[in-house]
Amino acid sequence: MSGERIRTALLIGNNAYDEAPLRNPVSDARDLGQVLQHLGFMVTVLEDADLRQMKQAVETFRRKAGPDSVSLFYFSGHGLEYRGRNFLV
Repeated sequence: MSGERIRTALLIGNNAYDEAPLRNPVSDARDLGQVLQHLGFMVTVLEDADLRQMKQAVETFRRKAGPDSVSLFYFSGHGLEYRGRNFLV
């Protein structure tokens, strides 16, 4: 083992909501992705992803994560809390 940890990042930026669209999440995810790539991360950026795409990306990301890896998850978009649970929208 080389001692270097695998670095992976999943970044999701969602702007395009039918109600209350946002201005910055996609560009924020892109900008952060560039910085993380420069730092040696394998980066996946999703833009305006639907539920199926987000679930699939999270599952792929989860499989890549291991005990010796560094993993970063970032979401920019709408979220909500219901009965003490948080949801990404």
